[in-house]
Amino acid sequence: NHVVLENQAFIATQYPLPQYLPKFWEISQDASLIVDLTNTVDLLKGLVEYYPDLNLSKECGNLVLSCESKTKIGPAEFD
Repeated sequence: NHVVLENQAFIATQYPLPQYLPKFWEISQDASLIVDLTNTVDLLKGLVEYYPDLNLSKECGNLVLSCESKTKIGPAEFD
C-alpha cells in the first residue's frame, strides 16, 4: 500500500515477488519510509531480503539501492 500523509510517502508491504522487484523499487523511489510487514518466520521459507544490508548498496534494474537505517520490531521469539 502506498500512503501519503502531510507530503510524506510511506510504503507498507510484504515481500514483493522477485519478478516484481524492479517495479516495486521504481514506485517506491519517493517513499521516506518502507515498512516491511513480512513475518520473520517467512524468511525460513526461502524468502530473501529484497533490500541491501545496512550501509551497503545493491543494484536492481536501473536503480542503485542503499539502506540508511533498519529497525526490527516484533516478538523476541522471532529474532
